Amino acid sequence: MIELDSDSLHRIDEIGQAFAKEADYPGGWSFPSFLNLWSVLLDSGLGKIYAIESEGRLAGVLGAAFMPDPHSGWPTATEQFWYVLPEFRKTRWGLDLYFRFKAEAIERKSKKMVMVHLAALTPESLQKFYEKEGFRLAEQTFWKEL
Repeated sequence: MIELDSDSLHRIDEIGQAFAKEADYPGGWSFPSFLNLWSVLLDSGLGKIYAIESEGRLAGVLGAAFMPDPHSGWPTATEQFWYVLPEFRKTRWGLDLYFRFKAEAIERKSKKMVMVHLAALTPESLQKFYEKEGFRLAEQTFWKEL
């Protein structure tokens, strides 16, 4: 497992494109927008991107933000994206990414960890996994394109 820095963010473009297509993500994928935000988060220490490589290619990534909760002030670790390319999903790599994120949240003394999933991508299996890990459903999000 590696951690991407702002100089290596270009490597995530293939995964971003695949994710946006599979998830039918509103607005699609914009690498320049991704680069603008994540360069700041990584350089400031507020974000981390963990990645798994296979033969020099990124096979999976998990991006996380580490910031205070805006309501309680609790140190909070929030998953921003978690995606493994379809041909690598039969591996443990997705779990390895999650457990690295969880370890970082503990190292940073986060009091809360937030995980999300898109309704179109394996919601039942992820909900079972999250509940097994001790999460509880707290919020649902609805999108509308304008």
